[in-house]
Amino acid sequence: MSFRISCLRASFVASVILLAAVVSPALAQSTYPSFQQPRVVNREFNFAIADGSDLTPLVFQWREHTAPGTQLSLDLGVADPDFPGSDLFLMIGGQYASVLTRSRADMPLDILFTAGLFTQFGNDLTFLSVPVGVSVGHRFPLSGTSMAITPYVHPRISLEYASGGGDSETDFNITFDLGGNLELTSQLALRVSAMLGGDGILGDSDAIGFSLAWTPRGLSTTSSAPVPPR
Repeated sequence: MSFRISCLRASFVASVILLAAVVSPALAQSTYPSFQQPRVVNREFNFAIADGSDLTPLVFQWREHTAPGTQLSLDLGVADPDFPGSDLFLMIGGQYASVLTRSRADMPLDILFTAGLFTQFGNDLTFLSVPVGVSVGHRFPLSGTSMAITPYVHPRISLEYASGGGDSETDFNITFDLGGNLELTSQLALRVSAMLGGDGILGDSDAIGFSLAWTPRGLSTTSSAPVPPR
């Protein structure tokens, strides 16, 4: 069993590295919320839809525990432009996350550091975003049920690059998510997130998204993967 899990994790890391290496720069996670609550998970498959400025992204996210207190994520998706005569945008990206602190009696917040590389491309436009931020929140079990809710905020500063039509531009953008995760069972959770931000290279950064997160049976969604002692 441990050998199979090790192979799966190695395959996941290799796929992220390979995809990042072969895909040209493009649009990015500035077009949809991160859906990143402030805890690492052993494994999670998240299926999301968002409504942003001139784009409607459909996104699949795979989150995998890779070491004590850390995880890697892989994002794949397409975005349907709302303006006529435009083709679908393709999206791909990856994110590293590490636990900075876990909630406890004297500090009731979970804080997760995140850093990623996200791209999107199509319609003779390429865009690259490198966001760095922290996800901050707290998990509240719902009394008398097996359910729990986790409100969180995920601020990020991103280095953005866009090129198309012979022109290119590089700039910084600041966005943050206001989100909530509702655990329905040990395997299923509903997530909603509103992304707010300034005018980036591609224009308005505001978006709202909804997702369904699923964890395979036997892997907990409610407890973080092991965290090394500090």
